[in-house]
Amino acid sequence: MVNVLMCGNHPDSKGGMTTVIDQILKHNWNSRGIKIKFIPTYYPGNNVIKIFYFFLALIKIIFLTITNKPDIIYMHMSYKGSFWRKYIIHRWSKLLGIKTIIHLHGSEFEKWYNTTSESSSKRIVRILKECDKFIVLGNEWANIISKIEPDVDLFLLQNAVKEQEVKVEWNTEECTYVFLGVLIERKGVLDLVKAVKLLKDNNKWEKRHLLIAGTGEQEYELKKYIEEYGMTKDVTFTGWIDSKTKAQVLSGSQIMVLPSYNEGLPVSILEGMSYGMPIISTNVGDIELAVKDGINGYVVTPGNIELLAEKIDIVGNLDVFSEMACQSKEIVNRKFSEKEFFIKLEECMLKL
Repeated sequence: MVNVLMCGNHPDSKGGMTTVIDQILKHNWNSRGIKIKFIPTYYPGNNVIKIFYFFLALIKIIFLTITNKPDIIYMHMSYKGSFWRKYIIHRWSKLLGIKTIIHLHGSEFEKWYNTTSESSSKRIVRILKECDKFIVLGNEWANIISKIEPDVDLFLLQNAVKEQEVKVEWNTEECTYVFLGVLIERKGVLDLVKAVKLLKDNNKWEKRHLLIAGTGEQEYELKKYIEEYGMTKDVTFTGWIDSKTKAQVLSGSQIMVLPSYNEGLPVSILEGMSYGMPIISTNVGDIELAVKDGINGYVVTPGNIELLAEKIDIVGNLDVFSEMACQSKEIVNRKFSEKEFFIKLEECMLKL
């Protein structure tokens, strides 16, 4: 039996990392000779809460690694505070001779690395050199990390989703576009709202509606913009939704839009595709591994609101929607199956 101690975000945290952690925890690892214990190291809140929560988690990790030494410590990492939390755990692991796996989720890791101090950069390089496996979501991120540290032991593991029996259907009364994610500037939500306004101004938004599922620091700004331009009947905010409500939202919508400025390979896109949704997104990170331009959706340059509006309009046509919906379902089932994800992650753990 391989004993693995996994560290990452608390289930109350929002975002793709939490979704992946939840996915891993629900899998039956015991049948494969792997036992996973999870200790969350991050809880959302102010800085005092975050530091105190990590301090308690670190005490648990130290106690557990001394009394019942695991074979592997598997850490889910982003950037900034997430990096420093994992750096401390990684260094402790190495003192005890425990192998480490780091799973990178941070879409702005490169941007952050390029702005850090020399001493911080050295620590980033150190963790890349010392970890036994460094998991990235696709080739784009593999190239980025290899440029930072060529000697890193990379392992490619694309995000994946469970196959859905449900497939979205065209709605003759109203075509619903959905945004699913945290409402922050990086996600390009304001660009999406401006694209809807552009379509509305050109009389191309009839029988169409935008559903924004998420919360975040940009929520007030978005709602203010929508009110100012008289779009309250065109856009609905649901707030953050749980997994049950998410399934209802995705199965009841037609098209997903995610115009991000930085990403890895978003789980939300794969979730939309699993329901057969055409996707309109941007050519950042490894999104183009899933969204094939002109086949199951479109990818545009971040910030190009006119082009975003044009693609939103095109996909809102029954014939285009129907063909792209079939392609999305086929691509996600073939390339991003949960079964393949667990086979590869199991391989990563067992071959260390």
